[in-house]
Amino acid sequence: MPFIPICPRVLRLSTTGSIKPQRRLRSRCRPLIGAVVITLLTLGWCLSPHRATAAQAGTDPTNTDVDRSATDSTRSVVEAGGLADTTPLALSPDAPATTWTAEDLEAALGGGTFGERQRATLELWRDRDTSRDAVLRATRASDPEVASRARWILDRWRHGILFETPTSLVRQLESANEGDSVEQLLDQGWFAGARVATEEAIDADDQTTLVRVTAVVTRGFPFYVRLADSQDQLDEFAELIDRLATTTEMIECRNRLWERLDKGAPIIELPADRVASDEDRQRIAVLNLTILGREEEAISLARESGDPELLRVCQLLGKHWSELALSQVAEARAAVPGSDIADRHWAYTLIAADRSGDTELRREAIAALSHRDDDHRSDAAIDDPFVSLRWRVLAMHGEIDRAVEILLPDQPFVAAELLFQAGRAAEAFEAVGFDTDQTDGQIAEIIAAAQAVVVNLADIRSGEPPPTLGRALTIARLLYQTGRRDAAWEIFRGLVLSPVEGDDQAKRFSWLFSLQALMRLNRSDWLAEIYVSGEGGPTAGNTQAYLARAFGVEPETLASVGIGLAQVLSLEGPDLLAAVVDFVAGKRPLGFDPQTDYRELVAVLSGEATGPSLNSTRRRAARPLDARRLDQRPVVRLSLDIVRLLEAHGEVALAKRTLVKLASFGELEAILEYAQSELNGGRAATARDAFASIWNRSERNRRVDSRLSRSEDDASVALRAIVGEAIAAARSGDDEGSERLWRLIDLMACSPSVKLRDSLANWLVEQGYHDRGEAIYRDLLPLVAFGAGEEDGFYSVVSNYRRSVDQRDPELEADLLDLAVVGTIESASFFPAAYVALPSVVHRKRVYAAIAQGDLEAIFKHRDALLRLNPVDIDFAEKAIGKLRDAGFSEVAEATIEAIYRSGDEYLKRFPLDIVTANNLAWVLALSDHRLDEAFELSRTAVHFAPDSTVYRDTLAEVLHRLGRTDEAIEVAELCLLDDPGEWHVHEQLKRFRDR
Repeated sequence: MPFIPICPRVLRLSTTGSIKPQRRLRSRCRPLIGAVVITLLTLGWCLSPHRATAAQAGTDPTNTDVDRSATDSTRSVVEAGGLADTTPLALSPDAPATTWTAEDLEAALGGGTFGERQRATLELWRDRDTSRDAVLRATRASDPEVASRARWILDRWRHGILFETPTSLVRQLESANEGDSVEQLLDQGWFAGARVATEEAIDADDQTTLVRVTAVVTRGFPFYVRLADSQDQLDEFAELIDRLATTTEMIECRNRLWERLDKGAPIIELPADRVASDEDRQRIAVLNLTILGREEEAISLARESGDPELLRVCQLLGKHWSELALSQVAEARAAVPGSDIADRHWAYTLIAADRSGDTELRREAIAALSHRDDDHRSDAAIDDPFVSLRWRVLAMHGEIDRAVEILLPDQPFVAAELLFQAGRAAEAFEAVGFDTDQTDGQIAEIIAAAQAVVVNLADIRSGEPPPTLGRALTIARLLYQTGRRDAAWEIFRGLVLSPVEGDDQAKRFSWLFSLQALMRLNRSDWLAEIYVSGEGGPTAGNTQAYLARAFGVEPETLASVGIGLAQVLSLEGPDLLAAVVDFVAGKRPLGFDPQTDYRELVAVLSGEATGPSLNSTRRRAARPLDARRLDQRPVVRLSLDIVRLLEAHGEVALAKRTLVKLASFGELEAILEYAQSELNGGRAATARDAFASIWNRSERNRRVDSRLSRSEDDASVALRAIVGEAIAAARSGDDEGSERLWRLIDLMACSPSVKLRDSLANWLVEQGYHDRGEAIYRDLLPLVAFGAGEEDGFYSVVSNYRRSVDQRDPELEADLLDLAVVGTIESASFFPAAYVALPSVVHRKRVYAAIAQGDLEAIFKHRDALLRLNPVDIDFAEKAIGKLRDAGFSEVAEATIEAIYRSGDEYLKRFPLDIVTANNLAWVLALSDHRLDEAFELSRTAVHFAPDSTVYRDTLAEVLHRLGRTDEAIEVAELCLLDDPGEWHVHEQLKRFRDR
């Protein structure tokens, strides 16, 4: 126990052991003693644990009655730095606590011998629960020694230094501020001290410390759970979380943690002194009731609060559509017609009325949201969030024409995208003024017009391309989607690679818009050609970033591969760029010797191959690879991307060795992948050790300041590792160890970090633990709905929740996706097509659910809504027709496939070169055994225009088989396998043909 520095004054223990003030001190000594105390306080001696003063030694020249034994005992405390059992000042940890009054405390700290005052100070420090109020009052005592002793005790508590805290830790804590001391206590597993320090910070309203502690606990929550468990301190840790429970995230964390530990009832409503306002307290109470599944109570409280937004969220989560429709229409009718407030309420009225089946209210909302004469406001209309809200909510409810009417005057390119997604390609071209009958003759004009406006930055509106450039990009995308890919590529290539007059900044923005549009087409080969051809252009780095995304690697991987290939193949410039593209595309670059060059490439990237040639080549390759700063990075440039590229090249053994090498460098993700490969390979014991090492490394990394920005990433890896450890433990026969780990994982799932819980749940689903992942998402959903987590956290969590459900519950899937779209209708910024595509998926799922339930009315309702959104929904046809027939709804199935065929046939007559749609339509017709002759013609057309496509020939084989021409089907399928022997679907198809 460290020495407690105090000022000397006489105190004596009574014969009964209680501490009582002694009156024998001569009155003439008091002024002198007071002066000494004040002097020592001024010098700071009484607050320093490291000064060997006469007072610390127990000597007081002004006092002739000092008990020598007490003086010697106190000196032993100073020298030992703690309390020995043999000293009169030692306190038993089990000694009963004293109930302190203000008079008793001042008497104990201000009278008697030095040893008695020392003992009283220790007892007060130890017995915080019974002495704190008295100590706090004593800090304001008129007696300087009483006040200084009380302040010393209070300072100990504020630093989390308790009676039983080890001396080595005390010395660290004394030199730290309150926030740092709590972090040190947590890292050492002294959760009782952290709790006490937090309580003191709450009492002192020290928001700086409280915010710091909350952030530290949030970052390190999984590690603290495991540490607390290992030290049997989970209850103390839970008490700490309880003290921090003032934010929505921490309250939900506290309630879940206490529930799992069986510690008591959840918090519903915080006391007024723990929240900023009554509104906050009500919001937290509504959230807690919602999370606990007490929806009716939550809605009732939200209604009492008078907060319409709180009530709206509750009604959305609970799918109380009729109530929501009535509350929103009341607000809409009360607002000024055409105002932003009215538009917002009408939008939610339409959402609720559509889902509750209130057709009259639905029509009223549509009319209120539709086009108005003052919608055309040039620039303002583009950025107006309420104009966007109106067309979005109309589009997602199948009112495409009304949405387009709002968009056409100011945003024709958005209107064109909506129209195309709705299966109305001809109208999409009309929206941008393009005559498809004169395609080739207009290309050069379109490119020239787009280039002409890129003369200065002022021509580029924030976030939007100049109108002529936007028109060119929209036309290029439409041409691509309707089968004129040659014309589309001509436009993209002309916009990105042709010389353009104008300042570099304007040119750069123009190119970026073009690259973004090109990226949406998912044509990595086109990006690669631009990357190679555009060496040294102002967007070389951006092109590299887009190309990396297209190939599913990090931009740094392209640079690393370039450095390696420059050394191995002695390449530079465009030749080097072409080699990089080939390599990341899974092809061997020209001149690459597989016998030696794969190993040499790994040697270069791991820093094992060095020399002048590497450095000189790196400088030559720096500009086109955007690797100007690579010389400042570590020599090792291996990554998991490199491992996966080696696997794609068929170098499985080398990939495994490279993964082990990368893991040996301490890369957490690499160790995780190695451990996972060992687990999948049946080597559970090795995997378990590797997973455990990841946890230990993550724990160490957490305490390194330089990795603070990566703390959540490290924690995410650690959570995946402990899941792997639990699985490996079970597979190695340690059921008890596995059960213990799963218990910890359940506790870690209470984390206040939305991001960490989302990551953990997603990983559990990936590992096949859908129920566990779904349970986490079920708890997270209300939390993010009420605004917790990152800005885009709601859509991310709800989408991941939907994936955890998989296809086991189509109705819940539909509800979740619907909620994701509706809940972000004001905040998210999807591509325009999403407001048709996402609702289409919702209706598909609802049809599947209705089929399973035998609900014919619901089948018709959602099928019709789906076909209003997109009459050529081939994905729906592929999955729904068989389900309908199996459920006994053959007539509905026939009517549905016929409607989709007629819409598709009409479209293909207008755009016959769209062989993707032709092939897909032929495929669903074949699977549906519907109009097989027409399916044959469609399939034959697709194969004619793309004879090398295994996919298209596979469709032709299926159609031939359905037509009874099985021998021809077998011949086509066998030819497919000659070209692509790894196509497993064709193997299965061929077996099916032969069996029949």
